[in-house]
Amino acid sequence: PWYDYRTSIKKIVIADGITNISRDAFYGCYVDNITIPKSVTLIGRSAFESCSKLTEITLPDTITSIGRYAFSFSGIKSIIIPDGVTEIASFAFMNSSLSNITLPKQLTTIGEYAFANCYHLSLITLPGTVSFINAGVFFGHTPDNIYFDGTKEQYESISMSAYDNQNFNNAEKIFLKYGITILDKQGNQLSKKAQGKNETIDLSSIVIPSKNILKLYIDKNYTEEYNMDSYITQDLTLYADFIELNNLKISGVQKADIGQKNILQSVTFATDKTAKYLVCTVKYPEALQLTQISAKDFYVDEDMRETVDGYTYSY
Repeated sequence: PWYDYRTSIKKIVIADGITNISRDAFYGCYVDNITIPKSVTLIGRSAFESCSKLTEITLPDTITSIGRYAFSFSGIKSIIIPDGVTEIASFAFMNSSLSNITLPKQLTTIGEYAFANCYHLSLITLPGTVSFINAGVFFGHTPDNIYFDGTKEQYESISMSAYDNQNFNNAEKIFLKYGITILDKQGNQLSKKAQGKNETIDLSSIVIPSKNILKLYIDKNYTEEYNMDSYITQDLTLYADFIELNNLKISGVQKADIGQKNILQSVTFATDKTAKYLVCTVKYPEALQLTQISAKDFYVDEDMRETVDGYTYSY
């Protein structure tokens, strides 16, 4: 019977010279191993649909077209789509076991329900060339992390349905192309990392020497400090300067709130006009959380004081 014939196929080797895997070619087969030659350019509609035992497949670089439902309801967990493919057809991976996919660099269109109900897909990277995302692409399950390898302008110009636009915005993080490269004074790269479209800089990968703090500047001359609260709207190269805390000058009148933490460097102090008492807090990078403010006695040399508008500041 037709059904028994299909379930008995375990391994398939497609002969060189074959250019098309036609519609429904292996629909419902129990194949778990398949070799596709470089002569193949097209995978037809439903070619591997419902191949529940097929968990991985390698597609040759010659592939330029993948049909509707090609891998839907299959056991495919991982796949690399060749760069010659510009469109992911509708329903192509719907209800599959897909957990890892690499999309082609020239992809422009993702068809409707292409990744619907792919519950194991937690991350996907969209190339900056994508301009159309049709309805229900992530119906049933939106990946937690969506990377877009393009500019903010490219991302905002993508044509997508209201449903998908909401789903994309509900993803935990949508990362854009923008990144920050951090160099030390010798020109060595300390960090290079993509940032989320609404994120500030992440310093977690930089090792800060003991008893030092890190300051970042936007110029090689270290004259203009980078504002750590800024959202990233372009690629940046920043320049790192490590400063020993023993040589740090404390100055400023910034406000520190109880519970505040993970501030690169911030100093606040209050004083009466005689500077007899100072309330001072220095917050080290990602190390302390301010839980209380208490008065402390400080001895301040005369040459370390400055009086402005009746208030004395110490440095």
